[in-house]
Amino acid sequence: MIGAKIVDDYIDSAPERAVEKLVVLRKHALEAGLTEEVKWGAPSYTGKGIVLGSAAFKEWLSLWFHQGSFLEDEQKLLLSAHEKTKGLHQRRFLPEDKIDMKRVLKYMQEAKANNEAEKKITSQKTDLIIPEHLNEAFLEDAVLKHSFSSLTLGKQRKYADHIAPAKREATQITRLEKCKPMIKQGIGLHDKYKNC
Repeated sequence: MIGAKIVDDYIDSAPERAVEKLVVLRKHALEAGLTEEVKWGAPSYTGKGIVLGSAAFKEWLSLWFHQGSFLEDEQKLLLSAHEKTKGLHQRRFLPEDKIDMKRVLKYMQEAKANNEAEKKITSQKTDLIIPEHLNEAFLEDAVLKHSFSSLTLGKQRKYADHIAPAKREATQITRLEKCKPMIKQGIGLHDKYKNC
């Protein structure tokens, strides 16, 4: 079982109230024929790519489905994880919640079938809009401009989307200053999390 020891360590270090639920979810994911791995530092279960995962937080346990937007969810129990990750949906369990395994198994089996059918949300990317402060920095620093243009479009977009939305100008400038060394090194904003 790939990642079993690391998943065991994850479960052992989880908040006590989440351990039993993590064990139950793990058991059923493996019985569904998924392969256990660790992605982003938490248990993940894969087929032709990531199907689902679980993670224990201080206030709840999360069971997330990578392409969860395709799941039938008549009772609206699944939450969209984030507006930028339209496919990712999760079911949160509070410490006092009981897991309805019949429903969870239905989600898992449907998620696995969708994965095998290669159903995916395709992102509808907009044009890259360079924040004003970043453009100004390019005029002052040719190395920064060259380094930024050498990054993939996805990495450029992450930096732009990180700097631009700050409401205060001072925050935009602070974010830009923190990003400059990473841009010059050719590092993506979130690269440090890739091998977690």
